[in-house]
Amino acid sequence: MLSSSTIAKLTRNEYVALDVLVRICFVLNCDIGDIIEIKRDEQ
Repeated sequence: MLSSSTIAKLTRNEYVALDVLVRICFVLNCDIGDIIEIKRDEQ
């Protein structure tokens, strides 16, 4: 189960701990790359 604060962070594109993302993957039966995208900062 996800806390309401974690869900709020996800909707605001804020930092979420890796262990939380891993738990989401286990529940969804997917890989980490299926739920996150890494973008480089444009400078």
